[in-house]
Amino acid sequence: MRTTLIFALLFAAVPSGSGETAPSGAENIKIQLFHTNDIHGWMMSRPVAFLKNKPGKEADRLIGGAPALANALKRYSAPGIPALFFDSGDWYQGTPEGSLTRGKAMVDVFNALKYDALTIGNHDFDGGEDNLKQLIAGLGMPVLGSNVLQEADGRRVPYLKPFIVKEVAGVKVGVFALLTSLMPTLGFPKDFQGLVAADEVEWGKKTVAEIKAAGADVVILLSHAGFSYASPSRFIDDKAIAAQVPGIDVILGGHSHTALKEPFRDTINGTLIAQAGGNLTRVGRILLEIDPSAKKVVRSEGRLYDLWVDELGEDADVLKVVRKQQKESGGVMDLVIGASSASMGRANSGESLIGDWASDCMRKYTKTQVALINSSGLRGDISPGPVKYRDVFNMIPFDNRVVTLNMTGAQIREALDVSFSGEHGILQVSGLSLTCDPAAPRGRRVREAAVGDKALRDAQTYSVTAPDFLAVGGLGMSSFTRGTDKAFMPVLMRDVLEWCVREYSPVQAPAMGRIHKKL
Repeated sequence: MRTTLIFALLFAAVPSGSGETAPSGAENIKIQLFHTNDIHGWMMSRPVAFLKNKPGKEADRLIGGAPALANALKRYSAPGIPALFFDSGDWYQGTPEGSLTRGKAMVDVFNALKYDALTIGNHDFDGGEDNLKQLIAGLGMPVLGSNVLQEADGRRVPYLKPFIVKEVAGVKVGVFALLTSLMPTLGFPKDFQGLVAADEVEWGKKTVAEIKAAGADVVILLSHAGFSYASPSRFIDDKAIAAQVPGIDVILGGHSHTALKEPFRDTINGTLIAQAGGNLTRVGRILLEIDPSAKKVVRSEGRLYDLWVDELGEDADVLKVVRKQQKESGGVMDLVIGASSASMGRANSGESLIGDWASDCMRKYTKTQVALINSSGLRGDISPGPVKYRDVFNMIPFDNRVVTLNMTGAQIREALDVSFSGEHGILQVSGLSLTCDPAAPRGRRVREAAVGDKALRDAQTYSVTAPDFLAVGGLGMSSFTRGTDKAFMPVLMRDVLEWCVREYSPVQAPAMGRIHKKL
């Protein structure tokens, strides 16, 4: 078998919180958990080269997608052991099939795969609250959310269940979900208007108490808070929740697209944290062993499996659902609009070729002095050869409009400084060059900067192009909101990139070296 196990078996004792042990000779009860997260509309398979942007021996090998996932669930499910299947949010925004249907395509996929429960991610509000309600109404499984509140009265929203308790093999399994409290910085205010994603630790403790009161023996959290390797993290992540909220046996995480090579074991409460990367290229499996007398988790293990199509095949029934959605998304996606002579990939924490190219395209289109794009908004790469409209859509799946505005040098410097905080990813730039020190204190991270061949002057005004997401202060970059003469253009960012491919085909890789980091 060529299946790659993404992380090695982790098998360790979990503190049970009880001195009880199983009677001599009694076998532990076993339950397996399968989990996905951050699917972002990737219901179909695609070549490895699309993901890695590094053509090699396996560049054309197909990976991922719902039909392969369906077969993986059958192959990797241990016979005779009951299984539960969960997803930790960000369902649809990222592909034509997901985005153009505003998530309805993923409703059909989730129903075909028969998940036991889902939770929401920040991008599941991209179509607005009413759209999310419609999606939930079409799902055949509960959608959980314990800390999403109505701002007016502080009550939980009625369309999300705070938790569920399922009896499995004589064990009561409680499941709840938490959404990142950073919601105000992760989307358009209008899409989350009237709502609050409350403190994860506070509402985690509250919900665990509710679940225990409902009789749960085992507690599972579906989290869309993210996993940070930084210690301490700059935000409340899964590690902080595990350490500060006793009583959680397993956290199945999402949001940060982290493929943990080893599940993380919290040393304070013994909670096991797992996350399966993103874009449906892997599925995770957790095996729990439960003392039949104490009804406590005593052992656990975790793995991730790559969804190689040539090894797993594709489930015929789920493939029909996917093909139907692809057909309905329209053949226009597969029209060739140009060519590329270069391989251009992304980077979140540094300058990238795709970032340089995209920001250059924006500045050429609007003829401003500077263009700024958040790295997190770029979701696809370009490979050498024909470029289809689908490639551009995958690169910019969000319906962000192009905005021009005037900003002072000080405001531009402030935005750049915030982007180097490590919280969300840096700004990709055009028309600018700079030297930065990410380790410096806030306000001092940008050492030198120039527009063209002249030093950036704080008091001078510059014309700037940016996505509307930044123009309204997204990612906490409030300096954009203080810009003047804003013009929200009637054109989307991906339309500008399509124009750029057509106008300048074959696409050439721009010269790098705009952003220098102080060593």
